[in-house]
Amino acid sequence: ALARTMLTPANFLILDEPTNHLDMPSIAVLVEALRGYTGTFLVVSHDRHFLDQIANKIWRVEDGHVRLFTGNYTEYLWQVEHGTASRMETRSEAQAVAAGANGAGAQAEKRASGPKTKEQKRREAEERAARYQSGQQGGPVKKAAVTRKEDVEKLPIEAVRHAHAHTEKLILEKEARKAELETQLADPALYDDAAAMQRVTAQYAAVEEELKALYAAWEASAEVLSQQ
Repeated sequence: ALARTMLTPANFLILDEPTNHLDMPSIAVLVEALRGYTGTFLVVSHDRHFLDQIANKIWRVEDGHVRLFTGNYTEYLWQVEHGTASRMETRSEAQAVAAGANGAGAQAEKRASGPKTKEQKRREAEERAARYQSGQQGGPVKKAAVTRKEDVEKLPIEAVRHAHAHTEKLILEKEARKAELETQLADPALYDDAAAMQRVTAQYAAVEEELKALYAAWEASAEVLSQQ
């Protein structure tokens, strides 16, 4: 379907998670096809390494607003953490802290269930990846997963290679599991059993979260290895 789409004369493509169900060689082929595409494409994807290779604008949708960043995903992160956008992030988080200090009751509860900070999301992703890498999902975290490039650079290169290969293996396993669950979710008979439907839906959401953390770890090690 992707091949046929790329061969049509359309000048605008909307791609929703186009790397799902693709192995890494196939993703590389897709990247080359999109780079050679002369039109415009809008991509929604959790694969940050994929986005880094094909995106030149990032749209961040949050709190009812859309903010446009020029560059790929890594450049967007830099703008948020170190560039001109960092002042906006800091001001937004400071306002949230001030509101939390002054609010009470239902308003405080509403804020507590609101969007998480970047640091909270990063810590949670590291904890999830540690559980997946140790094979103890849901159990205690024995070792923090390395999901940031600056942390990976501190490791011996052999450790980075080992972690990269191991994470890639886990990604393939989790992607296969995700495909199995999608097959189950596509079966109308599943929805005749409410308990089974809830169980499979929960498992699917958990696998998606696992993949997010694993993609982050894989991307960090891939960036370091590409510089060797």
